[in-house]
Amino acid sequence: MKNTVLLTVLLAINFCSTAQNSLLSKDKITLNGFKIFVLNIESLIENFGQPLSEEDFFFEMSNKQGKKIFYENLLVYVMNDKIKSFEISGSQYLLTEYGIKIGDNLNILKELFPKSYDNKKESSLSITLKEYDKYITFFFDEDHKVSMIRMGDY
Repeated sequence: MKNTVLLTVLLAINFCSTAQNSLLSKDKITLNGFKIFVLNIESLIENFGQPLSEEDFFFEMSNKQGKKIFYENLLVYVMNDKIKSFEISGSQYLLTEYGIKIGDNLNILKELFPKSYDNKKESSLSITLKEYDKYITFFFDEDHKVSMIRMGDY
């Protein structure tokens, strides 16, 4: 009986630990070398230049007004003068200190984020941010190349 209980507990612990995504510290979240979580609109423009366009955006979950800022192959959502989320669709943007970019092979993500790789979906892989209620999702195509990167809120 004790062995059955012990085996059940060990299997449950193993399942819980493998069902989680890899964790990434907010300090490692950089875009072309700039820390995402310290950029405001002014420093975003200072580091990335004038955007192609901007438009107002309402964040329904927060019930607050914000902005969508459009760059070539980059969409940044800003609320309260801070970056809330983003979508990358071009290879000119390097994410994290590892320099992950659009077009990279999925195997790079497997090496960097093994738990997330083990839990990947058919066309995406997600990483949880340690200090925030946020995630980064890497979308990939049928050739297992990163096709879009998105940071969002849970």
